[in-house]
Amino acid sequence: MNEVEALARKAARGAGFSWGLAEEAGRAVRWLASVSLPGPETLATRLERGSCGTPLIKGAVWTAEAGPLCPLIAGAALADRAEAVAYGDGVTLRQVAEPLLLVPFVAAIAAQTGTALRVDWPEGAFAFAADARGASVSLTGPADVRVSAGTGPDLPLLACQLRYVMPAATSDLLAAYAHRTYAPDTEASRLSGAGAGLSDND
Repeated sequence: MNEVEALARKAARGAGFSWGLAEEAGRAVRWLASVSLPGPETLATRLERGSCGTPLIKGAVWTAEAGPLCPLIAGAALADRAEAVAYGDGVTLRQVAEPLLLVPFVAAIAAQTGTALRVDWPEGAFAFAADARGASVSLTGPADVRVSAGTGPDLPLLACQLRYVMPAATSDLLAAYAHRTYAPDTEASRLSGAGAGLSDND
């Protein structure tokens, strides 16, 4: 799981997210993978989508400034308003890209505030109370997402796991984004101490 989180974090940063949001992406992907949900694949889909909008927060309905709403930016905004989300009348987020990436943020708010919360969209539903339950039949969006108080006794329990087998195509794609964070190898860098320099005596 450490490797999953690190790769997701670097990939998000390589795709242009700030380091803060990249950290959030890494934690979100790790959380999803730890409960047997396709976090890495969903992040890869999100990064391939390209630019998404930041939320325009107008009361209980959030929309994007342009295009679909980024689930990572929206998730961080929800976390910043944890008390209002947990104890308010609910929030509707319009046209969220890859809504599954929003779920870990809602889970964290429920745990932080000790409240029972649900997150629902047409092809997915999750609930966090005494346990964590939910299922999603689609990795993609955009879709309208509702975050509100409630439980989900009818939903399946999420299955925890300690390892995640990432598809090779997903791993390669995330690695390609992560590679953008690396400094290019130059002759000057080698001579100044990066690598073996002029003598390969390792």
